[in-house]
Formats: sequence, C-alpha cells, structure tokens
Amino acid sequence: MILLVEDNAADVYLIRDAIEREGIQAHVVVLADGDKAVCHLELGGETPDLIVLDLNLPKKNGIEVLEYIRANAVYRNMPAILFTSSSSRVERARIDALGVSAF
Repeated sequence: MILLVEDNAADVYLIRDAIEREGIQAHVVVLADGDKAVCHLELGGETPDLIVLDLNLPKKNGIEVLEYIRANAVYRNMPAILFTSSSSRVERARIDALGVSAF
C-alpha cells in the first residue's frame, strides 16, 4: 500500500499516473492534509510500504508528518518520498536529517 499525502488534485493525478505507467501494483490511499495522515497512521490497520508526502500540506506539513513517522517505532524505517517545489537549503537539510528516501 502506498500512502499518498497530497492536497492538490492535479498532483494526485500525476503521481497515480506515474505509478500506473511503471506497472506498480499497489493500493494507493490518498489523504489531503498532514493531520489526516497522522490520524491514519495512529489508527493502525494496513501499514504502508511507502509514504509519499507533499512538503506544503494543510494542518501539519510534510516535515511534521515525517517527524511523526521517524519518532514512531512501527513506521521509523518506512521509505518516504517528499515532493516540493522549494529550493530552500534549510528545508533540505532538515528533511535529509529525517532520513527521507527521495526529495
């Protein structure tokens, strides 16, 4: 299962399309804000194989969600990909320190 946390419908479409074009057979759960992502993970259930996060999310941003994931023993080693249009070196350093798989 891929957990996609993205608030922009066009970006959700593009990411889903890329997954399909690559022939990846995975259930994709889409959540539109960081609070919903954290709540989803706290409730348990199916553990994602991958989380794809937008950096600029409503309520909790992608870094805050990633901090939650890395602080949680169940999700600590989950691969995470962070999408952003930001070129901030400060944000990049903070994200790298949290062990993001791709940026």
